[in-house]
Amino acid sequence: MTDVVVLAAGLGRRLASVTALPKWLTPVGDTCPADAHLAAFARAGIDRTLVVVGDQPAPILDRLAPWRDRLAVEVVANDRSADRNNWYSLLLGLDEWLAGAGPDDDVAVVNSDLYAAPTWFEKLLGSVAGPGAALAVDPERGRTDEAMKVAVAPDGLVTAIGKVGVPEPDGEYVGLAWFDHAAARGLRAELAAFLDQPARADHWYEHAIAEHLAAGAPYRAVPVPSSDWVEIDDEADLAAARRLLP
Repeated sequence: MTDVVVLAAGLGRRLASVTALPKWLTPVGDTCPADAHLAAFARAGIDRTLVVVGDQPAPILDRLAPWRDRLAVEVVANDRSADRNNWYSLLLGLDEWLAGAGPDDDVAVVNSDLYAAPTWFEKLLGSVAGPGAALAVDPERGRTDEAMKVAVAPDGLVTAIGKVGVPEPDGEYVGLAWFDHAAARGLRAELAAFLDQPARADHWYEHAIAEHLAAGAPYRAVPVPSSDWVEIDDEADLAAARRLLP
């Protein structure tokens, strides 16, 4: 069984001049990242879709309503989205997923600001096989200051991830990862450790993945179908996303 956790608690402050909606609902023409994700999940036969929401759940609930006859959707409330970064959303999402998952289940984690065509997501979701954990990596990108850089060994295993500290990146992590049950439990433990470290409140969940890697957990790098994707953080990104529209 394959499930998905969407980290949709972010508000997109750098997009405040464009929209007051949560980042997952950022308007890209007549669509938004949520529509692209949900269409792909339905096509890919995803079993459970868990959406972690912040302090503006109402518009997300409205957007989810038409999909409930095609997807088993669950909403997970994050009441600390204002003072804890997305690591906390992932911790809540994994806790909810692990509570109902079996030992043979696996889960994909998707950043709400990752935008691409539904077919792009569908191909990517269908390209992962094997145990452990995996990160979707674009080998054509990852050389800018803002990129979440990834180093990959010749055997295809990830050796490092971060916006800094990866001097010779082999690509960029695009914001989509997979975990089998054991790997999800391991990452959950790394995330839970942040609860007792106030200095980590504003960290990303990729910091926990780096800790998981350092502890010896294997992560495979899975190439994306193409570079036709955008992480929508600001108005320039939004313009790039609109250029991907058919």
